[in-house]
Amino acid sequence: VFEGEHQDICYMCFNGGDLLCCDYCDKAFHLLCHIPPLFEIPPGRLWKCCECSALGRTRLYRCGECKNCLRVDCGKCQNCRDKPKFGGPNRMKQTCIHK
Repeated sequence: VFEGEHQDICYMCFNGGDLLCCDYCDKAFHLLCHIPPLFEIPPGRLWKCCECSALGRTRLYRCGECKNCLRVDCGKCQNCRDKPKFGGPNRMKQTCIHK
């Protein structure tokens, strides 16, 4: 949860006014500038903006730091031969260990 000061202008249109502040970063948005547009203040205690939500979805797929994410494709081992780019059926699906 973000504990600093939020921006006093909308992250999308750069204008001030009535802004909804993200609880996870310093960004603020007009309801209709957010992607997707919001027509009312979201219920609940914490709200995550579209930028923070996108980061979360990316992290679900690959962290970019574990051994599986950093592994270089050799094209010769069993895991590489299973990948479509080497003609394999993609059944093993070596994924991020943090997924």
